[in-house]
Amino acid sequence: MELIQEQQQAKHTLQNKAQLWNHALNFIRSMSLKCAIELGIPDVLHSHGKPITLSELATFLSIPPPKTPALGSLMRLLVHSGLFASHRHQGGGEEEGYFLTPTSELLVIKEGVCISPFALMILNWTLLAPAHKLGEWFRTEAVGPTPFDMMHGKGFFEETNARADFNELFNKAMASDARLVTEVALLRRQWEVLRGVRSVVDVAGGTGTLAKAIAKALPGVRCMVLDLPHVVGTVDEEDREGVEYIGGDMFEHIPPADAVLLKVG
Repeated sequence: MELIQEQQQAKHTLQNKAQLWNHALNFIRSMSLKCAIELGIPDVLHSHGKPITLSELATFLSIPPPKTPALGSLMRLLVHSGLFASHRHQGGGEEEGYFLTPTSELLVIKEGVCISPFALMILNWTLLAPAHKLGEWFRTEAVGPTPFDMMHGKGFFEETNARADFNELFNKAMASDARLVTEVALLRRQWEVLRGVRSVVDVAGGTGTLAKAIAKALPGVRCMVLDLPHVVGTVDEEDREGVEYIGGDMFEHIPPADAVLLKVG
């Protein structure tokens, strides 16, 4: 009886250890997703039109031959994570073929819905590094500065203003997220709630993806975008498509309008 109890205790200990390892190593999944987007794997699988073998994928991606086995390891992890799928032909002798899942279809760079820019921003070192300051932040008595401030010496929007590369990454991410919201709204005809309004201001509207969609769906509505000057300043005149861009701080002033939009998350 005592031996059985010891075996059960050992089993539970191993299960708990495995759960902790799973939490500690979960970042590998995130970094594998980032790597897949950077390599362009979703786009290759999409354009190939049928399951692609590892050797074919390595050729399309121009992966050096010595690193092809490592690419195979990456693909196995991504398949296990549910981002891609794979199968072997009957008989099992031929190479495994990889193809997209409904989830990874959203990573394909194309017109319409593509969340790759959003994923790349979330997994950028600029946003990941502050996590290493969380322990230090909890020990400080003051509520501020944030872990982001502590790591970078400035706030998030100060960072986007100071770094053109991060500002561009952030704007692309917000635009991709807005396209997803816009696509869902158009499919469900949510613009009906704006019928009768004469003006709309999209607060923190970025480069105007949502406002442009509203202007197209409701031509008679005056559409405005309010965002920080360095954000709206990146929009070329020919890309404004009937939308007014206003540089400012939403915590100081919001232009008057019949409807105010503020997308959270």
